[in-house]
Amino acid sequence: METGAGMKKRAVALLLLASLALSLAGCGAFKKEYLSVTKYEDATHTAETAAVDVSDYAGLKTAVSTLVRTHKTVGRLKLADYDGVLQTDLTQACQEVKNQDALAAYCVNYISTDLSRVANYYEAVVYISYRHTQSEIDAVRYLSDKSDLQETMAETLSGLNTYTSLKLISPSITADEVKAAVRRAFEADPTACVVQPEVAVQIYPETGSLRFVEVELEYGWRTSELQKMKSTLLGRVSQYADGIGSADGASFALAAYNAVARDCAYALDGAALGSTAYGALVTGSADSRGLALAFSALCAKGSIDSRVVSGTLDGVAHTWNLVLIDGAWYHADVSQSGTLGAAGAFMRTDKEMSRRYAWDAAAYPACTTQRSADVLTA
Repeated sequence: METGAGMKKRAVALLLLASLALSLAGCGAFKKEYLSVTKYEDATHTAETAAVDVSDYAGLKTAVSTLVRTHKTVGRLKLADYDGVLQTDLTQACQEVKNQDALAAYCVNYISTDLSRVANYYEAVVYISYRHTQSEIDAVRYLSDKSDLQETMAETLSGLNTYTSLKLISPSITADEVKAAVRRAFEADPTACVVQPEVAVQIYPETGSLRFVEVELEYGWRTSELQKMKSTLLGRVSQYADGIGSADGASFALAAYNAVARDCAYALDGAALGSTAYGALVTGSADSRGLALAFSALCAKGSIDSRVVSGTLDGVAHTWNLVLIDGAWYHADVSQSGTLGAAGAFMRTDKEMSRRYAWDAAAYPACTTQRSADVLTA
């Protein structure tokens, strides 16, 4: 038979159980979102299974490169029975990946490591800091060859972009080649961005067949201003083309030449926008380069291929054009129309120009065909 004391203890226990049940019920009703159950896992075991096994120097470099390719900020390497001097090899492997691997050279700020003993092996923790996000890396444009640079730069200029990044296969690419591609793209379409930008180029790594190229462009004007100027310039080019009408070939080219010469003052004072088609066609004043760009822009509206030539006139830096008419290339210098007239400065041969002009003939098409006698009177 249960004693009084025993019954009393049992009653107290029942009351405690009931109170606990009510408490748990309340938690379930009002604070269920804070209740969670996590399976316990040994931290050391988890780290071991997540680590990459490495046994030699080649494996070290591959493991670090893989971390970069997958844009990992932390990685663990398990080094058991490693063949080499661990700390020295680990430091050197990270440096080589950072400096020689194309992707790492482009996107990694620094790589650091911690090496520690774990049971019967070593574990290296690799920390990587990036200067480019994965989305920025994904946006890098791939070129199969540097010959595609000009087309790519043309798209960049047309969009008034201030930055672009490229990945291309070219062990010989240089910053000067990239800058030259920007210049050629601008000359090919002087209306694309109004002003030729200053260009800064970084190439990663210094050597190798696969290279990453960063290009920064500074136009000197706000994008909103450039957009308005571009719209105005395009409108002016269209007005001039409409004024020329249905003329084609040599007739269109001559009309464009005379229009620029008539409406634009040849100025050598280096005024703002003086070296642009905008200066020639909108503000009415430009140097030889601005005149050449304006003439080139009008030729494009008449489906006439033209080139902007950089050289010298009487030993002084000067710019003029080449135009392709009826299958033959000719020189045309709008800036000299005031002194020589179209007869002396439009559709001239290399031989005729060489008396006062000098240029890199190998960089431009040869001009050997005499113009027809009736071109200027057509």
